[in-house]
Amino acid sequence: MKNWKITNRKTVHENKYFSIVKEDFILPDNQKGEYFLLEILDFVSVVAVQDGHIFFVEMERYALKKKLLEIPMGGAEKGETLLQAARRELREETGITAKKMKKIGYLEAFKGKSDQRFGVFIAEGLSFGEQELDDIESAGGAKVVKLKISEIPELIRKGKITDSHTIATFQLFMLNYKG
Repeated sequence: MKNWKITNRKTVHENKYFSIVKEDFILPDNQKGEYFLLEILDFVSVVAVQDGHIFFVEMERYALKKKLLEIPMGGAEKGETLLQAARRELREETGITAKKMKKIGYLEAFKGKSDQRFGVFIAEGLSFGEQELDDIESAGGAKVVKLKISEIPELIRKGKITDSHTIATFQLFMLNYKG
């Protein structure tokens, strides 16, 4: 970082999900400032595709107090590869396992506040089982929704799909999908 000289770095909050770090810096013109960063493990989003359909998860999100329609996604755990996280998140949220899992990209999640990134995967050769929801997903009433690929752009246009990570994932999928 050539424009910022970091003079102090301190963790001001930490929990099992993220840390908040305060950095003091000096700019090239000697102006001082501070920046607060979220340190969060990377996460994954998984486009599970079969016969012209994609499997979504609909659940209530606590922070928004409303239901969202999302591509299956979730955080990588310490020591877990993004591929392992993608397989786990898909199985937990949808009950789906995939014979083939291909990483198609890596996107920045919260560029102004965090260095967190997310890996985007396509899952094919699907088998179906039971969801393995955590307490938050269960409380949010997480259910699997199967949508035709062709209807998803209209759901985005009409504001039925509003999650930015889902929209970015879908766009990257469309740029890579050969179905």
